[in-house]
Amino acid sequence: MRYLSSISLALVVLMALACTAAPANTSNIDATVEARLAQERGIEATVEARLAEEKASKPTPLPTVKRAATRVPTPTKDIFAQASLKNRWKDLLT
Repeated sequence: MRYLSSISLALVVLMALACTAAPANTSNIDATVEARLAQERGIEATVEARLAEEKASKPTPLPTVKRAATRVPTPTKDIFAQASLKNRWKDLLT
């Protein structure tokens, strides 16, 4: 029982000391925030530089020439040529 009371007293004393201890130094919060922002800006700059490098390394596509569709010539009947052939055959046969 004697040990139990001395352990309880020690715990109470430790708890009292823990609650009264000064908090850690938090006066450099602004410096910590500034350092974090600088680090993030450095990361963003690195990403932007890599994107610019990758964009520059891609070849530009060549322009394609679109040609107008050409019409396929269709054979036409030459009336005068047919008439002259008929006349020749007519003259030969008569």
